[in-house]
Amino acid sequence: MFVPSFFYCLSHYISLNCLDGISLPFFPFLEKFIAITTIPFYFFILRRQRPSIQTLTILMFICFGSALASVFEISYDIWGLAYSLGALAMQTSSLVLIEKVRAQMDMSVVELIYLNSFNCLCLFLVADIVQDELRDAYSYLQLNTAVTQNCSASIQIFIAYLLSIEVFYDSEPNFTTFLGVVIAIVSTIFYFLSSKDKEFKPNAQIATKYHSLVQHE
Repeated sequence: MFVPSFFYCLSHYISLNCLDGISLPFFPFLEKFIAITTIPFYFFILRRQRPSIQTLTILMFICFGSALASVFEISYDIWGLAYSLGALAMQTSSLVLIEKVRAQMDMSVVELIYLNSFNCLCLFLVADIVQDELRDAYSYLQLNTAVTQNCSASIQIFIAYLLSIEVFYDSEPNFTTFLGVVIAIVSTIFYFLSSKDKEFKPNAQIATKYHSLVQHE
């Protein structure tokens, strides 16, 4: 369980760092396609039922609409592409491995969530110590560090405020944002109403009982 938790934690750690302040281009866009990237592993590794063409088409529209809603600026960055693909691959692997652990060890969903949360907590604590505590301890070794930190913090706040005015006020929702939201909502509603793959629905048993009662009446 540690390996899928490690991938899950690392993917979200990269996501938090990439979305902190100024987001890397195309990182939120590619992250929305995790449902599509999970299906091949779900079919080939876990040997589960292959989704129908209709379900795959609807999922493509849902992912594309969600990704389109997250695009505020079209620009290319090699590091943003590398980080987004890495986080997407690790998050996909973590979900598939967690499902494999659940099938092999016959664990409940609550137990999986508990183990994953405990492992992620330990990893995030280690990351916080390495990234923040050790760095701050090294900074305060000098005698004039307090004055330097106050001055540099004031300059950083001033520059960050100017950059936020320039960057974030220009990143306003546009036509593509609302179009992506509409596509994602309509595709999701259509998926729950018309998809034949009951296994991929969260309320599959309830939906099956409802349809059987309607047909019986």
